[in-house]
Amino acid sequence: PLYAIQPGTPPDSPPTQQGPVWLRSYPNAMVAVNPSNVAATVSLGAAGQVVMGPESAAIETGGHLVTSG
Repeated sequence: PLYAIQPGTPPDSPPTQQGPVWLRSYPNAMVAVNPSNVAATVSLGAAGQVVMGPESAAIETGGHLVTSG
């Protein structure tokens, strides 16, 4: 379940942006949020290229990908 994911200590560095998607790398996970109203493709850690729908989020951890709607 989503609440069981343990990404690790929050980084001191700011998130980065790939197109409309904001990314943040944690010790055990990569988190992406697409707040825009358009789909976008991003590189998400071990998951590789991920197409993110509008207003969606994704977490890659240990080679597994968890996405919102």
